Amino acid sequence: MFKILHSKDVALNDVEIEQWASANGWQAKDAKELGKLGQKIGSGGRVQIKNKNCWGSDPYSKWQES
Repeated sequence: MFKILHSKDVALNDVEIEQWASANGWQAKDAKELGKLGQKIGSGGRVQIKNKNCWGSDPYSKWQES
């Protein structure tokens, strides 16, 4: 999802992602790692994504609607 958001010019801030994850039940360590991952992708860093199609068709539009 971060790669999709980055491709749509959505800013990915590590602190905001970490706060969201913590507020949604993620363990502190995992929330911090998620924030780092989002920041890396948002900064144009390369990551290897497994299960690329797990979001279905047009996940960005679904995200915008929620």
